Amino acid sequence: MVQHLGLRAARDHALPGFFTGLRLGATVAWLALVVVEQVGASDGIGYLMYKARLYGLTDVIVVGLAVYAILGFSTDLLVRFSARKALSWQSTLAH
Repeated sequence: MVQHLGLRAARDHALPGFFTGLRLGATVAWLALVVVEQVGASDGIGYLMYKARLYGLTDVIVVGLAVYAILGFSTDLLVRFSARKALSWQSTLAH
């Protein structure tokens, strides 16, 4: 019983930091994907944007940026939603 309580307390204290790290990791992963696609890919959104830059197609570049923004924002929303569900016991200043 005491051991279970200790594990629960450790989990409850570790989860907020875990979800913060997960959000930061997802951000860095998207950033790395964008950079790699811009530099060395032969297909993908970044490659399409690179080719559009060469031909002066700013509308394609803007659409590519919008797609990246939507993907990144939806990933962040998913992580924040998961954190909110997993940490529903935690009181915040908003409540």
